Amino acid sequence: MLELITSRPIDRIVYNDFLYNSFWQNILEILRVNKIETVVDIGASSGLSAMWLLDIDTIKKIYCFEPDVENYSMLCTNLEKYIFNKNNIVVPYNYGIYYGLTKSEVYGVGDNSPLGYCVQTIKDRTVTLHQFTKYEGKIFELRELEEFINFPVDLIKIDVEGSEYNIIENSTVLKQAKFLLIAFHNQYESYVRDIIDKYLSKYEILFFGPDGDTYSNVLLRKKKEWQQLSFLKTN
Repeated sequence: MLELITSRPIDRIVYNDFLYNSFWQNILEILRVNKIETVVDIGASSGLSAMWLLDIDTIKKIYCFEPDVENYSMLCTNLEKYIFNKNNIVVPYNYGIYYGLTKSEVYGVGDNSPLGYCVQTIKDRTVTLHQFTKYEGKIFELRELEEFINFPVDLIKIDVEGSEYNIIENSTVLKQAKFLLIAFHNQYESYVRDIIDKYLSKYEILFFGPDGDTYSNVLLRKKKEWQQLSFLKTN
């Protein structure tokens, strides 16, 4: 277990959930048994999910994407010994992942929570009743995942406050990963399952963890027949 260096109360709450909630521990055990080595963490925030995943001793590389400057700075602080060393296990990028935008104003529900920032298009794609507020002076730099990652990875984790649908619909690298761990926001479970059926049909659902009516954490694994086909194509 890595020590949390940053002192924001919200970071401690979230990190404790990763460490002690049976839902996350079960997911960690599945990933550990499968000996995952490479991870892409989209919406890495202050590095909490990367710290949680580093408990897997087979991990060789985690590519972290975080567009918020403050969160990114805290990520670099929490994961300093994994970023600034000869092995360079953690590779951080101060970008968000999105298709169709290179910059965006930032919105949220008005509480300026570092875990609730979303890009401008998300405020129009939600079933919740939030009145989204623009945070003045805050801009996110956005890039496509394929600009950085052009090879298959073991796990792609996504927690991006509603932008996950855009990434799922457009990313080719996403659909090559062995495992996907996605936080789905602002839509009912039936909508989320339809998105999975439409865009991620090569995957099976291992865990579907609803947290309220319009928020779900889902772990997906590529179906074995697709893994075999992928192996044949590369050999």
